[in-house]
Amino acid sequence: MTTPPTSPRHWEARILEQLLPARAAEGPTPPQSLSTTPRATTDPASSRTSPTPEARPRAWATASHYALTHAADHAATAGQFDDLLTDPEFIVHANPTALIPLLNRAHGEQARRYAAVYRTSAHRHRTMTPQGRRTLLGIDAARHQIPGLLTEIDARTEGSWRPYWATGGQLGSGSLSILPDPTGPVWAVGCTVLDGRPVAVTGGRDGTVRVWDLVSGTPRGEPLTGDTGPVYAVACTVLDGRPVAVTGGRDGTVRVWDLVSGTPHSDPLTGHSGPVHAVACTVLDGRPVAVTGGDDGTVRVWDLATGTPHGEPLTGYAGQVLAAVCTVLDGRPVAVTGGADATVRVWDLVSGTQHGEPLTGHDGWVWAVACTVLDGRPVAVTGGLDRTVRVWDLAACAPVGEPLTGHIDAVNAVACTALDGRPVAISGSADRTVRVWDLTTRSLHSEPATGHTDGVVAVACTALNDRPVAISGSADRTVRVWDLTTRSLHSEPATGHTSGVVAVACTVLDGQPVGVTGDLDGTVWTWGLTTSTPDGEPLTGDTGPVYAVACTVLDGRPVAVAAMGGSEGTLRVRDLVTGAPRGGALTRYNGSVYAVACTVLDGRPVAVTGGRDGTVRVWGLATGAPHGEPLTGHDGPVHAVACTVLDGRPVAVTGGRDGTVRVWGLVSGTQHGEPLTGHDGWVWAVACTVLDGRPVAVTGGRDGTVRVWGLATGAPHGEPLTGHDGPVHAVACTVLDGRPVAVTGGRDGTVRVWDLPTAQQLAVLPMPAEVGCVAAAPDGGLVVGFGWEVVSLQRVTGGSAGGGNDR
Repeated sequence: MTTPPTSPRHWEARILEQLLPARAAEGPTPPQSLSTTPRATTDPASSRTSPTPEARPRAWATASHYALTHAADHAATAGQFDDLLTDPEFIVHANPTALIPLLNRAHGEQARRYAAVYRTSAHRHRTMTPQGRRTLLGIDAARHQIPGLLTEIDARTEGSWRPYWATGGQLGSGSLSILPDPTGPVWAVGCTVLDGRPVAVTGGRDGTVRVWDLVSGTPRGEPLTGDTGPVYAVACTVLDGRPVAVTGGRDGTVRVWDLVSGTPHSDPLTGHSGPVHAVACTVLDGRPVAVTGGDDGTVRVWDLATGTPHGEPLTGYAGQVLAAVCTVLDGRPVAVTGGADATVRVWDLVSGTQHGEPLTGHDGWVWAVACTVLDGRPVAVTGGLDRTVRVWDLAACAPVGEPLTGHIDAVNAVACTALDGRPVAISGSADRTVRVWDLTTRSLHSEPATGHTDGVVAVACTALNDRPVAISGSADRTVRVWDLTTRSLHSEPATGHTSGVVAVACTVLDGQPVGVTGDLDGTVWTWGLTTSTPDGEPLTGDTGPVYAVACTVLDGRPVAVAAMGGSEGTLRVRDLVTGAPRGGALTRYNGSVYAVACTVLDGRPVAVTGGRDGTVRVWGLATGAPHGEPLTGHDGPVHAVACTVLDGRPVAVTGGRDGTVRVWGLVSGTQHGEPLTGHDGWVWAVACTVLDGRPVAVTGGRDGTVRVWGLATGAPHGEPLTGHDGPVHAVACTVLDGRPVAVTGGRDGTVRVWDLPTAQQLAVLPMPAEVGCVAAAPDGGLVVGFGWEVVSLQRVTGGSAGGGNDR
C-alpha cells in the first residue's frame, strides 16, 4: 500500500532521505540498503567485489552529527528502521545513546539478530570510537554466529585483527542491556517510575545507591551517598507524592532517598543493632511504611512520613532476618520474612503479631521472599541456601506442591510478575543464572538466562516498552535487563567454558594451530584456531580451578600442562591427541599453583611453576619428579612464570604478589641478580622476547602498567607502557612484520598491542568483558579469553579482510 503524501510517515521518510549520507566511492556491498535500487550480486565471503554505485554502502563515516543521532528515530517513524539497522556501517557510526532505546523496534528476523548483536555490548558502545565499535560488533557477531554481519564488519577492517570465531556461552536470548557498575558487586535492586520513565535503583558494596534509566540504559544523576558500608536492600514507594527509595545496609541504618532531587528525604532511621538485610514497603493505616529485617533478628516497621518506628519490633527469629516482602492477607497488610533459622514467617502489621506458625521446609538460610496470587490465593515464593524455590499458601500456612529445583547453588533472589496472564517467579542464584518458573505448571517457563559471570544476588521486575522485564544484580559488578517475552532468534552460539577463562596457551596439533584454554571450573578445552570448532571433548575430571596452561612436547607427543588450584595445588599433564592424563598429578605445593611455563633442561622437558606458597619449582615431565629444591625468595604468592635463555643458559622469570620480578638460573637453582622492582602492587603476568638482540621480560601488574626489563642488565628498558585503565592480567610476546611486540589484556576489557622498539601502542582491541588471558598463535593470530568466552583473532593486512565465520 502506498503511503499517502500527507501522512506523518511520508514526511518522516522525506526527512530521512535528506539525512542519508552519499554512498561510498568504493567498498563492499551491504546486506541491505535503504535504496530500492537492485544490488549487485557478490560472493559474501569476498571483499574484492566492485558493486554498482547504487549498491555501495553509504558513507556514514562522513555523516553529520544530527544524522548519526536522529536517523534511527526518523527511520522508525517512517517504517524503515529494519533497513537502517541492517546497514553495518550505520550501526558502527550511529550515536549509541540514540540508537539503543530504539532497538526494540526491530521486527524482521535479520534486524532482530543485528539488534541482539548490538545489545550484547551496548554498555560499551557508548564510550567507543567507531573503530572500537567495529571491532566489538565483529566479535559479538562471531559470538552470535551471524556470518553476514561479520563479513560486512570485517570487510572494512584494515591494519588490525578480526575475529575468526568466538564462543557465545554467556549470550542470553533475552538480554536487553548490561548496566555496568564499576565500583563493585551489586547487592540490591528495586524498580519504580521516575518522570514517566522506568528506572532501577541499585545498592552495592561501595555503599552507594544508583538510579538507572532503563530506556536509555544510563545512570540518572550522581550516585546517592551516605551509607558507611555496603547497601544490602532496596525497596521503592511513594512518599508525599514523590518516588522514594528505602535502603538498608551494613551500617545498621535505614535511609530514605528522594529520587527526584537525589537527596536524603530525612535523617537515617536507626534502631537495628546490626546490618539491615531486608527492606519492603506497604501502606498501614493510610500511611506509607517500611518493613526491615536485620542481623539482630528483629523485624521493624517504620512510618516513612515521620521517620519514627511504628510499634515495637517484631521478634521470634533465632538468627538474622534476611528477606522481607509485603502483601495483603484476608484484607489486612502483612509482611512475609525469611531468616537464617530456615523459617518463613508471616506478620500481621496491624496487630504486630505473628500470623500462624512458622513455615518450615527449607534446609538452610532463606535468602529471598516474594509474593503473588496463584489460583486466587495469596502465596509467597521463597529461595534459599538449599538451592530450592518453594511456594507457600499464606492463608493455609502450608507448602504448595513440591519444591522447584534446578539451580545448582544457593537461590539468592526471587521476584514475581505475570506473563501471558499467568503468575511466574523469577529466581537468581549463586550459580550465575536467572530462571523463570511458571507457578501454575510448576515448571521452567523458558531456558535459564545466562550471562552473569558471578552469582546473581538481586532480582526485580518492571515493564519496559510495554514488555515485562526482569532486572538482575550480580557480584560480577553488573546489572542486567532481561526481556521475559523474547522470541527465539534461531541462532546456536558455540559454547564451551562455563566459568571464567583465565588460562591459554597455543601449539600445533596435526599440523594445525590450536589454542588450549582453562577455566575456573577446572575444565580444559582445545580449539582449532582456523576451524571454529573444539578439537575433541573437554578435558575434565580435575578438581579446582585451572589458573595457567603451558604446552610442550613429551616423548614426541604434544601435551598440555595445567596448573591447578585447591588446598593442595597440583600440576596435571594431558596428552592433547588422546586427552588422556600423562602420569599422576604432581603435588608438592601448600596451596594453589598459579603459574606454569615449559622449557628444556639438560635435554629433557621440564615445567616451571609458581604458587601460593611463594616458591618456584621445577618438575621433570618425563619422571613426574621435582628437579632440584624449590627456589625461594618471593615474599608472597607467585602469579606469573616465563622461560627464556640468558647468556646461553635457561632461566625462568617470575612475578609475584610482592611486586617484584625475579630471574632464576635453572641450572644453578639460584636467583640471578637482584629483584627487579618498579611495579606498584602485584605482578600478574610475564612474557619474554628478544629486543635489539638482547633478552627482555615484559610484565603486567595490578598498577595498570606494562613494563619492559633488560634481563642482562636487570634494569627497566624505557618508561612503563601506559594505557590500560586497571590491572593488566595477561601478557604475550610475538613478532609482527619482523618487529617484536607485546600483547596485553586487562580488567578494562581491552587487548592492547605494543611495538617494543618504539614503545608505541599499535592497536586497542575492545573485548565484551574483562580479559583473563591472551596468547599469540603460531600462525600470527591471537587467542583471547574474556569472561567465559574464547575468541580467535586473525591479523588483517593491506585491507584484505575476509569472511570470518562463513568459510
